[in-house]
Amino acid sequence: GPITIAYAGRSIAGKGIDWAVEVFRRLEGDKAFETAVYGYIWPDEREDRSLHTQLLRQDRIKYVCAEYRGWSPTVDHNMTEMLRRTDILLLPYRRLSSTVDMPLLLLEGMAANCAIITTDLGDLAAIHGNRRFVVDPRKYIDRSVELIRSASDYLADERRRMAAQVGRLAFDTGTAANK
Repeated sequence: GPITIAYAGRSIAGKGIDWAVEVFRRLEGDKAFETAVYGYIWPDEREDRSLHTQLLRQDRIKYVCAEYRGWSPTVDHNMTEMLRRTDILLLPYRRLSSTVDMPLLLLEGMAANCAIITTDLGDLAAIHGNRRFVVDPRKYIDRSVELIRSASDYLADERRRMAAQVGRLAFDTGTAANK
């Protein structure tokens, strides 16, 4: 079937949702790809919600959005299911200032063996482990489209590499607790 590409995260520009939407627009009509935005907003969000409103009003890009009300087992279940269905996860961060530390979605996507295209910020490249998919933010949209269009050439290998990277980083509870 089609290769599934997803963006997941807050529906604000700082997390790069607008870049992901532009990538999806450039892939529009290509039956080889299925795209989806899994967004959430904070109830008292002060950042611009205009893109969130635009996505709610359109039907070209699958947009699943919720208001974040705190962690629950349902949140974990929904995230796990979304990542299982995702071949390529877009994490187009513009800044990491709204993240307490390493973005957990990067780690979760890696643990789910998604190919991840992210930006070259902070230590993302060291954790990700494959410079080909850690993109200069100024070129994120164009480079992501290139990588996605050539996904059939690398997807299986990148998933194996991601599993090996997760093993090297010891993404298990005991090791993480000790660290």
